[in-house]
Amino acid sequence: VLLGKATKLADLLSGGSKVYRTVLYLGAETDTQDACGRVLAHHLVTCTPEEAAACILGFQGRVRQITPMYSARKVDGRKLVDLARTGAEIERPASEITIESIEILDIRLPRVTMRVRCSKGTYIRTLCHDIGQRLGCGGLMEALVREESSGFSLCEALPLGVVEAMRFTGDLERAVRPLESLLKAWPQRFVSSGADRAALNGNTLSACLVDGTAFDEEGSRVRLLSSSGKLVGLYIRSGGLYRPEVMLLSGEPSPAVSVREPAPSVVSIGKFDGMHVGHQKIFEEMDRQAALLHRKAILFAFSDNPKVSASPKTMLLSSSEKKYLAGRFGIGKLTECPFTDAIRRMSAEDFLQKVLIGQLGMRSIVVGPDCSFGYNRSGNAQFLRERAEELGFQLKVIPK
Repeated sequence: VLLGKATKLADLLSGGSKVYRTVLYLGAETDTQDACGRVLAHHLVTCTPEEAAACILGFQGRVRQITPMYSARKVDGRKLVDLARTGAEIERPASEITIESIEILDIRLPRVTMRVRCSKGTYIRTLCHDIGQRLGCGGLMEALVREESSGFSLCEALPLGVVEAMRFTGDLERAVRPLESLLKAWPQRFVSSGADRAALNGNTLSACLVDGTAFDEEGSRVRLLSSSGKLVGLYIRSGGLYRPEVMLLSGEPSPAVSVREPAPSVVSIGKFDGMHVGHQKIFEEMDRQAALLHRKAILFAFSDNPKVSASPKTMLLSSSEKKYLAGRFGIGKLTECPFTDAIRRMSAEDFLQKVLIGQLGMRSIVVGPDCSFGYNRSGNAQFLRERAEELGFQLKVIPK
């Protein structure tokens, strides 16, 4: 996800190299070149593991690859996949791609697990198909995971649910990388002091006005800074000139994540799984207060920890079902917060002030007598009573 000025780099980042972990299955062919397609043929795998490895490694370097019919690429204005679904197959031109490296992780024929670093536009399932063709037994892609893209690795990625929870714990800005971290792949160059104004205006610059250009080849991309070190943008060497490609002028420092003052609201918190009669009484009171005080009603619901994917699914309602049912009872907004470790460790006081009041604008809260929140469930109806007057919110406890 790119924010602010970094959105200007979207095309450049999408064009970077990719790293995939894939499983090649030899001895079969399908119309989609992967395990999901219609089987076209089965063949006996007669090659040895050594022969298979030598063949696979022979695909490293610049190779020509024919785009598969089941792809989103367009020919004469029509997507190939749309044509393929009608049973048609047309001639497609071969594209030049680069397989930077192939690392064979495991060979247990008919399966080969490998890691492939390749250029944009590479179809891994077509690579698997082509390897099978060269070995004479056919092949398809059985599994695929993208491990890296343009320097961003899967091990650094955060589940969306964790990012959503960071909004409430105040850690969201820690997850945002500075713009400069995206630019390290390109060499840094400074303009001479006399050319600062021209550079900051986005003008094309003569190479004699840029320091350290002796090593820049034709077409090379550089990160250009003013003489004082202020980021200007990305420039391309073109003959004796440097032409602006992406302007990234940095103005006044601003927070990576902007926060607006929340509108006053009526809030309730809990899991709200099942929407039983007790929940409905809470919703009715929230709806009444929201209409009387001209405030929005917000249901703050906890969901499962997104990092504990192996845990059994115990929720009765999906997010969309909760949202639908809450709307039927007059609740205008459902805010779901994954129950991450950071949320679990928040004190009741922090949760009350930073999340309920600071993030949701809570001026009134409606809960049941068994309400609990905060570390070790230290926040409850009594805790809310004790803090209501000082923090300026109203509390309504709905009896069972």
